[in-house]
Amino acid sequence: MNKRQRKKLQTKARCLYLSHRYGTIERGYLADYFRKFPSDFKRVRKLLKLNSEYVFTHISNDVKISYKNPSYDVNKSDYVVSKIRLSDFIPYLNCKDIYGRASSIFDLHNLNMKNEIL
Repeated sequence: MNKRQRKKLQTKARCLYLSHRYGTIERGYLADYFRKFPSDFKRVRKLLKLNSEYVFTHISNDVKISYKNPSYDVNKSDYVVSKIRLSDFIPYLNCKDIYGRASSIFDLHNLNMKNEIL
């Protein structure tokens, strides 16, 4: 697989992961991520519109007002944003089992970060 195809697949897998796991990542960190990467926000927004109107409006409002939770930490936010951006989500996309996708293997703190930037 060439670099361009892998980058597209990685973006698709990352957006699918974020649309499925919107409740497991704190709202303030997701709002920071989506403000830094609006193209991912557009893709996730499309996926969330198909599933649930409430969740879509909830996340959109968080991004608009730049939501910060009371225990917001700038260093942790930078770490979470880089972890989301640089993690390898292709195994998540290839996992066809619904229970496998929901397992702790794919929790954000268990994901392996890539060394190279695509």
